[in-house]
Amino acid sequence: MLNSAGSNPQDAVLLKKLVTDAQELHDKTLDETNWLLEDLAREFPVIGELPGCSRSAAAPEQPA
Repeated sequence: MLNSAGSNPQDAVLLKKLVTDAQELHDKTLDETNWLLEDLAREFPVIGELPGCSRSAAAPEQPA
């Protein structure tokens, strides 16, 4: 399709639509990921303050 987009107007339109849709999906996914990371950053300190939740229990040490 990429090769024929230069000479075939229908392929050019379809390719442009595919690229536009992919860019929009990428932007939406990044927005959702940013929201999730911000939400987790707010929640983890709260969870860490709950009774019975020690730092070592929340994040066990990895073996060396």
